[in-house]
Amino acid sequence: MTERELYKFRQSMRTMERLLSSNIKADVDCCGIKLNECHILMELDGKSLVQISDLSEILGMDKSLLSRTIDTMVRNGYILRMENPEDRRQKNLTLSHKGLEMNRKINSLMNAKYAEILKDLDDETTVKAIESMEFLNSLFSSLDRSSICCR
Repeated sequence: MTERELYKFRQSMRTMERLLSSNIKADVDCCGIKLNECHILMELDGKSLVQISDLSEILGMDKSLLSRTIDTMVRNGYILRMENPEDRRQKNLTLSHKGLEMNRKINSLMNAKYAEILKDLDDETTVKAIESMEFLNSLFSSLDRSSICCR
């Protein structure tokens, strides 16, 4: 790959990051929650009991930040935190009724938004777009986060 191709790829990624960030932040703000809270809600959706350590790994969030965010979400009634009967030092998380309702609201909003974005694509192009996103996700998830640094 040439320097020019790498530059163009990175430029496209930065543009996508900015567009996604601003769109997601605006959507979540209108729901009255923070972006981290949205990610937590989405990860807990459809799962009965999740441990904080597992959630930290899935989201790539620092455990102390995650714990503070979860404390806030428990106080606000979005998450239920229960003692793990097998290990009382660990807590299991699940969505409360309010959390489930917020998930429905966010999912409905996001489904409508992405349906609007994809509406003019034919089925084959839609499948290609989804496959491309999945491929990029797999590339980035395999990236060693500590390998390249400006230090």
